[in-house]
Amino acid sequence: MSVSHLDNSFAGERSFLKALWAALQLPFATFAVLAGLAAAALLMPNLLMMKGDTALSTILIPLPFLVIAILTNVIGSAHNREFGFLDAAAIALLGYLFLRNFQLVTLEYFLLGAGVYYLTSIVVVRPKYFRIIILVIAGLGALTSVIGLLERLFLKSDLFDLYMTPTPDHSGIHRIASTLLHPAVFGTFLVFTIPFTVMLYIVSGSRRERFFGIGAIGLELVAILLSISKSSLLIVVCFGVIFAIWALVKRHKYLLMPMAGLIIVLAISGIVFFQPLSESVRYRLFDSVNERTYRWTATIQGIEKTRTLGVGWGSGPAFLAQINPGVRAYLASGRTMPIDNFYLSFILEQGYAGLLLLFLFLAALFGQSIIAVIRSGSNRAWLMAAMTAMAGICLNIITFDGFSWWPVFVIFWLTAGILRGISNPWFSGAGERSADWLSRFAVQ
Repeated sequence: MSVSHLDNSFAGERSFLKALWAALQLPFATFAVLAGLAAAALLMPNLLMMKGDTALSTILIPLPFLVIAILTNVIGSAHNREFGFLDAAAIALLGYLFLRNFQLVTLEYFLLGAGVYYLTSIVVVRPKYFRIIILVIAGLGALTSVIGLLERLFLKSDLFDLYMTPTPDHSGIHRIASTLLHPAVFGTFLVFTIPFTVMLYIVSGSRRERFFGIGAIGLELVAILLSISKSSLLIVVCFGVIFAIWALVKRHKYLLMPMAGLIIVLAISGIVFFQPLSESVRYRLFDSVNERTYRWTATIQGIEKTRTLGVGWGSGPAFLAQINPGVRAYLASGRTMPIDNFYLSFILEQGYAGLLLLFLFLAALFGQSIIAVIRSGSNRAWLMAAMTAMAGICLNIITFDGFSWWPVFVIFWLTAGILRGISNPWFSGAGERSADWLSRFAVQ
């Protein structure tokens, strides 16, 4: 083959990649796939769960688009000299999870997560579509909250009986889970939505959107209360206190009035549902602490016996049953045994190598975002909102096995994609492309 022929071949390959990259610049198509995945995760969460019976058909439609998104995004970043430490950390983490847990279900699971991450980072750099993403997040938060309130009213959810599992706790008190199968998962989703909904209320130039935003926040706070997810409520309260202190220091008094109104709404809800809430907290406080202490102790003992690479995804409880008679008896009684701590579960199943790569990715993600906050004035507020949402997710999964739940996996990578997109040096620098980004969001 001649040199000129090789040159033509390479040129053809570059043209093909450019064509793929150009196809992803069709924002509506990209957004439609992303929105479909997010809506399916939140409204039909058991469509793809981390179980061995997952069918390949669940990803046949978006799969080609996701593969193209991942490849062209990475190649395009490298071509534009945007490929940095964050991209390397993401590829290392996802690559490790692929190779360490190579089977059909994990291939589907992680490929979809990577697809959500890269599709989001492609879409959010356009203010028009970022605006739609924020409205969709706020809308899904409000919708699932309304469904949760109806569930609490009727103590069941006829609309989602095909997908739902019973959620009363051992005390008989019904904890709402809306469409997300479990109260802790629902609480984590609401912790994720609230920072974006708050920013929608603050930034939007539309009075209608501002009313919608404050209404959605009220619904989400009441829903968190009725999910009786203690960690979710505690995280939201802590974030609220920090936000109130910031508003006082910056003398943004106009923000304190709606906050006072939301506190009143939350207080009234607490009074109305005081009896079931107090009974559940009184019963579960001691019970949940004891159960978690037992499971975490057993897990730490198991970690000490595992190798650096762990025992493999989803194999943690079975491994603990092999080495711990107490766990074996626990499982023999017909009960399931979630470890109820994502990080301990992750170490047991993925080893210290997996945890190191996860923390490396999170450090790179928060590090790049913090640098972008310092450098960029145009999208600083949205970066802070996305970092708050990611911090809320990372804190909340201390009390349950977060990544084994598909909705939590999706919102984790969705938030990471938002941070990657709007903290990218090409986008968040002082250049003309990003100088008026926040103002364009407000006036559209």
